Amino acid sequence: MTLRTADTTELETWRRIEEAEAARRTTAADLENARLVFERAKRLRPSGAVSEADYDAAKSAYDAKRAALLGAERSVRALAVGADEKALAKLRKTGSAEGMRLSTVENARFNAANLRNTLQNLRALREVALLKLDDLKVDRDRLTLEAPQSGKILELLFEEGEIVGAGVPVALLETDRRYVEIYVSETDAGRYAPCADVSLHAPAIRRDFSGTVRFCEAAPEFAELRMVRERGQADLTLFRVRIDVPANVEGLLTGMTVEVKNE
Repeated sequence: MTLRTADTTELETWRRIEEAEAARRTTAADLENARLVFERAKRLRPSGAVSEADYDAAKSAYDAKRAALLGAERSVRALAVGADEKALAKLRKTGSAEGMRLSTVENARFNAANLRNTLQNLRALREVALLKLDDLKVDRDRLTLEAPQSGKILELLFEEGEIVGAGVPVALLETDRRYVEIYVSETDAGRYAPCADVSLHAPAIRRDFSGTVRFCEAAPEFAELRMVRERGQADLTLFRVRIDVPANVEGLLTGMTVEVKNE
């Protein structure tokens, strides 16, 4: 039960208590009238002025009104559980239950306050859980190895539990992606920025088409020009450029020679 519901219940209970008190007052007045009639019948009975039937009727009416008053009082007490004597005296005097503290309403407010505290605790726990979830997602991303593209795994290069260094291949994939690799000098590397379009030519099928640079990176040490010792190029480093070839080039087969136009 919420606090607002408890307030509404309190107002409704006050009105019901006031109705029960009004009914009790009416029953008390009826009892007083029945008492007067019965007392008169008792006084007149010895002289024969009142018949036995009238006497019995007056007595039955008095007993019934007395029982009705007891029931009305029990109804008021049942509705006003928890009210102190001062509040009950005010009710009997004025007929108003306004401000009366009732056990049912107080318990409802207490339970509502507990529920609110529980809700606040659950919200705090939720925030903590969300933070932990974010940390777990970060850990999962750090521990998850993803292939650069989809395909069929041909071979795993490491066993479970082995330490893998950053940038080291862990699996061999078979994919439908076709590409061509070239090595260029560091002076030409700037022409092959990632995602740049490159003009290609396949001599075997005599077709020109475009490719897209996937990456341009420094070549391994064995590919450096200083190892070749060409004149005037002993201190230059080669760069490896991988260019993706579109799959819709008619007649182009894997393994064919592809020329890269240096425009």
